[in-house]
Amino acid sequence: MFHRDFTAELFCSTANHQGVISVTMHEHERLLSVSDDGWLCIDTGDRPEILHPIRFSFRYLAHTEDRVHYNVGCASTSPTADRRGKIEDGKLGYSVNAYVGFYEFTMIDKVLGVSAPWYMLLDAQATTSFWKIEVLGEWDGSLESAQEMDIHLRDHSGRRIAAYRESPCYPVFLNVEKGEILTFQLRNIILL
Repeated sequence: MFHRDFTAELFCSTANHQGVISVTMHEHERLLSVSDDGWLCIDTGDRPEILHPIRFSFRYLAHTEDRVHYNVGCASTSPTADRRGKIEDGKLGYSVNAYVGFYEFTMIDKVLGVSAPWYMLLDAQATTSFWKIEVLGEWDGSLESAQEMDIHLRDHSGRRIAAYRESPCYPVFLNVEKGEILTFQLRNIILL
């Protein structure tokens, strides 16, 4: 994978879970919407009212023989930025329940070295370390072939992202502890 910064859309290529990775974002004011927003899900077209496709920013950190390390953030503007802050200020992380989402860094967070969820501190024990991309198969190094490659996205501990759905009434959430392991593709890559 690229040893430089880039932005891209993330597409789940796993059978029975194919779709663009999107963020939960309620358009209308609701009492609990701040705790429901910012989570990553697979958009299969069944919940268009709350799922919004996004671009991810991948900030290159380092590489090993088989993985490339990045800080991952959001390169898109939140449709509800006027109400609760900007999702593009968020960093990819996961909650104590292992759900993957975006977390905002405040000035206090930067000074203390901790992160606060961008959805108003409802889960103060979020982990927002670096992420690893593992290329599955051979890659010729070109931008064109990178958009057809299957990859695994792993957290800093090496756990692969999985699909988890608690109930049919919920979207398919991304999780690092439970569910079916997912394979992804990067789409519409822009090198920075």
